Amino acid sequence: MRTYNTSYIRDIIEFLPITGFEPLAFILNHDNIVIKNGQDYGVFEFTTFGTYTGHYFFKSRGRAAIESGKQILNELFNEHGACLVIGFTPCEYKAAKWMNRQLGFKAGPLVETPEGTCQLYTLTKEQHNG
Repeated sequence: MRTYNTSYIRDIIEFLPITGFEPLAFILNHDNIVIKNGQDYGVFEFTTFGTYTGHYFFKSRGRAAIESGKQILNELFNEHGACLVIGFTPCEYKAAKWMNRQLGFKAGPLVETPEGTCQLYTLTKEQHNG
């Protein structure tokens, strides 16, 4: 379910290494989408029509986290009009890279970001629903 509660965002975003991130400004921009599923979250920053940069945060583990992530993506794609989700996962985050693959994301090139070298991942609505 989509949420606009900034206290959730503050709690889950603390460990994201995004310089200058402001939770209140993020959530007040209604182009951005935060989806809560139990205690798991998907945070999607609008980039252009139908395209979002995504982050996810799971308190669930294993198979439960995979199912929760799929439900979050299902809502994003099928209720909020997303066509493409991109993500930048730091190369050393092996568990996050594994989760990306479990959720259907495709690995792209390595890219340099202000936070360091990351693996680019993409997932289209067609791949998700496929």
